[in-house]
Amino acid sequence: MKLSKIKSTKDEILSRYVSKEMELIKKHFGFSKNSRIFYLDYYNTKFYFLHKDTVFVTSWTANEKENGKLDFDTLSFTEFYSIKMLNNFPKTVEDVEFTEITDINEHKSALQPKYTVEDFLVWLTQPCNITERINVPYYKIIEFLKSYNAKDFIYDDYQFYVKRDRDFSWEFNMYVKNLKTKNDVKLYFPYKCIEDENEGWIEVPPTTSRDIILDDLSGTLNNYQKLKIKKAYLEFSKQFNEEFKVTNHYVLELLKQVIQPVDSFPECGIHVIFPGLDRKFNNIWVNDFPRKNEEPAFFLTDNPYFQLTTKIAFLNFKSATYHTKGIYKQGLYKRNAWKLDEQYLKELVEFLNAPYDYSQDYGYTYKYIDELERRVKTNWQMLIYEYNKNSAGWWFNKDGTLLPPEKDYGYCEGVPFDLPIPDYTKIKEK
Repeated sequence: MKLSKIKSTKDEILSRYVSKEMELIKKHFGFSKNSRIFYLDYYNTKFYFLHKDTVFVTSWTANEKENGKLDFDTLSFTEFYSIKMLNNFPKTVEDVEFTEITDINEHKSALQPKYTVEDFLVWLTQPCNITERINVPYYKIIEFLKSYNAKDFIYDDYQFYVKRDRDFSWEFNMYVKNLKTKNDVKLYFPYKCIEDENEGWIEVPPTTSRDIILDDLSGTLNNYQKLKIKKAYLEFSKQFNEEFKVTNHYVLELLKQVIQPVDSFPECGIHVIFPGLDRKFNNIWVNDFPRKNEEPAFFLTDNPYFQLTTKIAFLNFKSATYHTKGIYKQGLYKRNAWKLDEQYLKELVEFLNAPYDYSQDYGYTYKYIDELERRVKTNWQMLIYEYNKNSAGWWFNKDGTLLPPEKDYGYCEGVPFDLPIPDYTKIKEK
């Protein structure tokens, strides 16, 4: 990929409103323009920022221009909270100083509930959504950023660092300083992925110098000097970071996103099975795109609004086991694991065994509704039907057998329609 093409494709949304939010925060507190504020990502309808030992939580609004685009000059906060952390890992309300700076949105909607100090304490324990590979809780990210020094990322004669500039390229990029000559170059890492037998297509870090695009900012380097810089990065980037359990490449990627973020498409594909706020167990979902050889599974959220979820229980269809031992993760979207108690599991099994109520279909239509009503009698069978249709790409023949896709689209296996419900009241770790 040519350097000119990399620079021509830019994020013009997230990078702009994050910059404006930082500007408003600095203006309110009288911070200097050069003071450092880290962007800690978007979580459950709120934006999070860090300055020294204080986290700022915001929501915002902006007017639209005639062309339908946002006028960022009119951006203002509808919610603005300042939370000073009195220790590295606050666990109680006494461990923080919580200040509501502005809250003009007096009539909260279900998706904009009143923010509380308890919400902040939950957020601190969540696996961070900043990058895909780093999954540590936010409080550990904050610890790292409070002590961050660019001198921590030195290899041989080179210092690798990130700074704010006007380059909002989609591709991950960073700077390299030659500590002897004081010259800087910029490195870009075009998207690279490989096909894994179980994971499907996955993104991988650079493995050869050809995977790195170098911008010679001084215009004085020869090919040998450029190759030397690339090789130095490849060696340094492979070193393992024990704190984050990833290589240095991904630590630098995280730094890039908190210092100068670009939109990383954190959306995930999911499908709710029993929608409706007045419906019991309206918090059961399936993933749209399971991995090719992944065991069939479904999950429950602790809030019927997926946007407000703080923990997820991921269960297997074919056995009374949790699908994963740790966090729920789909790309950048991550949430803590939810261990269901005995009473909740008992109610879940009762619900799955109960007859399916077609009167609550909330606008859903089925091509063979008569046949479906004949086959689908219980909530468990509707869950299987929706998983097979939505996630596995399979359909049911009229004789009740599974009809696979006409082509191999890489979908996972379907779930037998006559599969008995596992006794989830006796659920075990896988």
